[in-house]
Amino acid sequence: MKPETMIQFDQHFLIDESLAKKCADLLCGTKDDLIIEIGPGKGSLTTHVSDLQLILVERDPELIFNLTKNFPNAQILNENILEVIDTVPCTKILGSLPYAIVEPLFRKLIFVSFSLGVFIVPKKFAEHILSESTSLGFTLNHFLEIKENGIIPAESFSPMPKVTSVILVVTKKQLQKTDPFLIFYSKHHQKCKNALRESLVYLKKMTKTQAREQIQNCPNAMLEKNVKQLTKEELMTCLLLLN
Repeated sequence: MKPETMIQFDQHFLIDESLAKKCADLLCGTKDDLIIEIGPGKGSLTTHVSDLQLILVERDPELIFNLTKNFPNAQILNENILEVIDTVPCTKILGSLPYAIVEPLFRKLIFVSFSLGVFIVPKKFAEHILSESTSLGFTLNHFLEIKENGIIPAESFSPMPKVTSVILVVTKKQLQKTDPFLIFYSKHHQKCKNALRESLVYLKKMTKTQAREQIQNCPNAMLEKNVKQLTKEELMTCLLLLN
């Protein structure tokens, strides 16, 4: 594989077989599961779940031939996972994640229907989301149960990254469809004022005029932000209005 290709796709292949097996064991896959593997690369994780129903989502076209040859029973998609995760059905998700997609992928997991995921991510990212003092950590921990399950040193990859990684086990929480945070955050691409107004209309059966009056005393700087740009304190202010 060309070095420039590996840089383009942010590739660091797991080469420690014992850690690959550990990740597969943590997934607890069964014959009834439909498993998405994100970025299977050369198949180090795939090998340990190859007897299960697999959808392998690999962006690098140079890796598709060998994946097809080595895992003939798997469905293989040459796609960017961020563009298909919303539409591909699954019960469990596995992946040694390219570092560049970790945060946007975890934000998307809020809206993906799955029961369990096992991911290899940078240690600093894990620390960031395991702390509910951050906006992202506060948000993700409302929707997901996230647990660290071991450190992976840089030497376990080829080429070797500059950072230490960890294994995260992620369980999707079963929330009511009327959960205020879920309703509000489903509008995360909107400005806060629009997301709040629409959420109040839906949750509290207010008219649009009543909803506008409800939020008129909120700080304008907060209302003009995109929802996913809000601080933890601003998110809490919004949730107080919705509960």
